[in-house]
Amino acid sequence: MFDRDNGSYLQEKALPVRIELANGRILSGNIVVTQTASLREAINDSKQYLEFTTYEGKQNYISKHSIVQIEKINRPEEADQLMGKFNKVDAHNPYAVLGLPTTASRAEVQKSYHRMAKEYHPDQFHNVALPSEAMQYLIAMSKRINAAHTELSDMYVAQARAQAAQ
Repeated sequence: MFDRDNGSYLQEKALPVRIELANGRILSGNIVVTQTASLREAINDSKQYLEFTTYEGKQNYISKHSIVQIEKINRPEEADQLMGKFNKVDAHNPYAVLGLPTTASRAEVQKSYHRMAKEYHPDQFHNVALPSEAMQYLIAMSKRINAAHTELSDMYVAQARAQAAQ
């Protein structure tokens, strides 16, 4: 009836992670798992590889034996349901959240973060009587923008440390 190895009948979800490999490389992106699987289950299942997609959209299969550490990146949950603002691919992409290409420099990330943080900050509208849905949207967007900036900043710091160590 169902081919268990095929898995095509199962819906997938992306778990945002930062992975440190044995060779010192640090990767940020999403591990693709079935809708009901957790990160722990994906790491401990019988498969030898994890399906990994970078924020640039490049799909990889990473050997579990080459992984030194996996850090789950927590994102504000309510921001995932922002009236269809982000599609499935962009939902956990910090570059897309900040409206930047994946080749953006650290200075471009800072500039975009400051622009968007001012634009979406709820205190910007304290004198306006907004409906509660609009205020919830602003709060969720602020959380998402801050999380994206933190993730990209951490990534740039980690890359600088890795280059300095070489």
